[in-house]
Amino acid sequence: HDIIASAARTDKVMRIIGGAKDTDFYRVIGDLYEDYLQLLKKNNVKKYLIAPENFSKEFKTKFAKERGSLLRTLKAGLTSPTYTRITPEMVSIEIYGEEPTVIQIHNKATALGYIDHFNLLWKQSRPYQATNLASEQPS
Repeated sequence: HDIIASAARTDKVMRIIGGAKDTDFYRVIGDLYEDYLQLLKKNNVKKYLIAPENFSKEFKTKFAKERGSLLRTLKAGLTSPTYTRITPEMVSIEIYGEEPTVIQIHNKATALGYIDHFNLLWKQSRPYQATNLASEQPS
């Protein structure tokens, strides 16, 4: 909730660097997923996600269809079991283990450093197009 409020106060964008399996987020959020989507919509927050290509099936079927969401993938890298959510004033690091752990850093200088890192990865990643989904399914 804090990260959505921060995005709403600033540039209305939540940048996400994914490394954990896409299923981890959906497993943890569970029944609150629809509430999460409504909160994003209510605050007019867009999400930009960079995820590992091999952990993106759920993102391609759910995230990519969400209003205001952009998904890009990387073939290699991003192997940590985390999601890092970034706004211009804070960073939220979600660690997916047996029990999920969230670390929030409320510091604009740190957040801007993470935005620089996000932007470098964004340039190296490739855009996901929903039309690619049919060609990725087994025949």
